[in-house]
Amino acid sequence: GRVDDILARLESEPLDGLYPGYKSFPIHGKLRLSPTPGSPFSEMKVKANAVLFSPHPRPSGQGFGKDRRVRFVSMLEAESREGAWRGAPVAASNKKGPPARASDC
Repeated sequence: GRVDDILARLESEPLDGLYPGYKSFPIHGKLRLSPTPGSPFSEMKVKANAVLFSPHPRPSGQGFGKDRRVRFVSMLEAESREGAWRGAPVAASNKKGPPARASDC
């Protein structure tokens, strides 16, 4: 896609959830974006012709003794008009420890 082409020209290292393209998926249609607990965002609606991208969900790190190196934190979650989960177009990936190698992404 277009983002892949631009980032490839910049010779970018892989960015978890963004590049290369297989790390995300398109979400479209009439959507409602809802903030997750603790998120600084507010609820919003998205027009039917808009296309957003969501990283594939990863473990959140919640729970006792998980000790995961990477923690996926969803900040806004997309739902269809019927309430079906469609993705998390705004999310963060928190890493602990030394910087990850490209193969760790």
